[in-house]
Amino acid sequence: MKLFQLDAAKAIFGWPLYATWNAWIYASSHNGWTTKALTFLTFVPVLALTSSVWAMLWATIIWLLLQLA
Repeated sequence: MKLFQLDAAKAIFGWPLYATWNAWIYASSHNGWTTKALTFLTFVPVLALTSSVWAMLWATIIWLLLQLA
């Protein structure tokens, strides 16, 4: 498995998916299942925050487009 290189299109359309995948791959590179689990769990707040920001940006864009219609 390998990390994804994030470009603009991937960031715009699939940020939560790619961020979660990269966190999973990074955690998988450690030895021992407890270390893997704890490493991934340290990413969960970051994933939640960045995914929330990503979703709010999409909601704002959709709301603005609906206001134009």
